[in-house]
Amino acid sequence: MFTGFQIQVPEIAVPLPQSGKTYRIRSLRLGEEASTKSSLFGSALPIVNKLNQLVYQSIMDEDKPSFEDFLRTTSTKDRDALVLGLYQVTYGNEYTMNDYTCSNPQCGQKYSLKTYLSDGLVMERFETGDLMSIKKDIQLEDNLFAVIKQASLEDEVAIMKATDENDKMLDFYLKIDKFKYSDKDNNTLELSLLDKTIDFIVGCNQLLPRHKKLVNTTYAENFGKFGVRVDVAYTCPHCGQDEKFVLDFVKQFFLLVCGLE
Repeated sequence: MFTGFQIQVPEIAVPLPQSGKTYRIRSLRLGEEASTKSSLFGSALPIVNKLNQLVYQSIMDEDKPSFEDFLRTTSTKDRDALVLGLYQVTYGNEYTMNDYTCSNPQCGQKYSLKTYLSDGLVMERFETGDLMSIKKDIQLEDNLFAVIKQASLEDEVAIMKATDENDKMLDFYLKIDKFKYSDKDNNTLELSLLDKTIDFIVGCNQLLPRHKKLVNTTYAENFGKFGVRVDVAYTCPHCGQDEKFVLDFVKQFFLLVCGLE
């Protein structure tokens, strides 16, 4: 009975910027690519679920965690690194953007932009343990504290289940683990993203702009700076304008999966 071709599937090691782990991941197969295409047209939550499953099934380590533990212990920024690794091991290091438009308003010419992902790869890694285990308490009001942390994939799925996919506050929700509140009678209340998701969302939306600024600043200084990105630098062949931007490699990965690039 034929059980399949004995093909050597490419693998690479991917260091994660926040949890401190390193996973070996393999290339997608054509069947996996085809099954992914059919799931990418619809609402945001199924797409995120599929992305998480796709990344997880590509991990080759014999001691990899269960899927549930993977969601709980992997941050959204760690997943970015895994998606970039999956992109490279499946489609290669070369990146081409067809019909790129020069940003110079006096030029505006379109051209094909080609670069290598590894040339622009920038990773800032948390080197002293697991960033996922660290939390920062900040005082918003005399009787209100917020606990800031890096969101896990489990947090992301939970908040997306409870909100509209067009909710512009989604990224903000994911920077807060919980609220600690004392009312005028000194009754204490904790609103956790995972345990009291709906109440947590109501509380977030009652905050003031200055609270949001404090949350965002605390997150950026302690968590958000650790991650991976790809900087692209290019020179327009028509006018000589230097172009520079950060590549949305998650979007480009999906475009390649769907055969749109």
